[in-house]
Amino acid sequence: MLYVVTDPRSPETIKRTIVHLNVGGEWAPFPNHNIYSGTAWHYTDASATLGIVHCGEIWASSSLMMNDAGELDYAIGQIRASYADWHGQGHQGAHVAVEAGLGSLEEDLYANPPFIVSASKSDRLLNQWASYGAVSGYAIGFDAKTLLMPKHLVAPLVEAGSANGRLSNHGWREVIYEPIRQAEHIRATLDAMVSSSGVIARALDAENGQTSLITSTNLALLATTLKDSAFAAEQEVRYTLQLTDDMTTEYRATQRGIVPFIRLVGTELNDGEVRLSSSMPVQSITVGPPTGSEKRRISSLISLRDAENHSFSVGSAGIPYLP
Repeated sequence: MLYVVTDPRSPETIKRTIVHLNVGGEWAPFPNHNIYSGTAWHYTDASATLGIVHCGEIWASSSLMMNDAGELDYAIGQIRASYADWHGQGHQGAHVAVEAGLGSLEEDLYANPPFIVSASKSDRLLNQWASYGAVSGYAIGFDAKTLLMPKHLVAPLVEAGSANGRLSNHGWREVIYEPIRQAEHIRATLDAMVSSSGVIARALDAENGQTSLITSTNLALLATTLKDSAFAAEQEVRYTLQLTDDMTTEYRATQRGIVPFIRLVGTELNDGEVRLSSSMPVQSITVGPPTGSEKRRISSLISLRDAENHSFSVGSAGIPYLP
């Protein structure tokens, strides 16, 4: 059985979510897929900012429809290249499962692509303001330690550590751009995937029928952390999750085509139970260029914040850029 639990090192808050396999009362965690726990700055326009603040939700879009059309293909190539030179030791059955997962990696990723919310580690990136500042842009700073969950779930969330859970791989992760670092991360992840004490080995030993799903999920998470170095200036961090039967997918039309997306909302920990929250974990919002209108746009955003009973701070990017 798979469970969603809070990080045992900090049970008072949701620091991150980790997928565990519970066998005989012991936990086997997923590999660390480059978890990010700082502030995630989501660059967007006025319409989306209003929706996030007023409606308390953000949209995660299919990774097949990102601005880098070849992103998944690039990641697949990097994973397979590193695997060819990798000689990891571990559970023999886990090795077989990983090899099978790599054989169907492209098919699996296109059939069930990860869903992503893109953000950056900084709110002072001119390349991002240039993309979102045609009239005026905003950088919304999310607390990356707080879990986001699909708004429309068939089943309720589970109590932390309870005996009824679901496969969940949600979380903010930092993108890796440098090929050398990518190869190191891929090898470390593969080592963790075939470890005799790891989640795949435990699933095989338990004969619970989840091995293929666990393997493909780990490979998908690995793929979402890899991007071509040409995009390094974005300093991207991303919230990633994969579609499961209890999630509701919606669709919107864009210039790129029809984009599948999932509405995400915030969560809170109350008496040991993870619950959906009506507000997003917004820490701060930065108002972007042009500087000539920043003062009035800051004032109107503060008015919205107070009207909606939020407490996030509001600041100015202060970048002398004219869109």
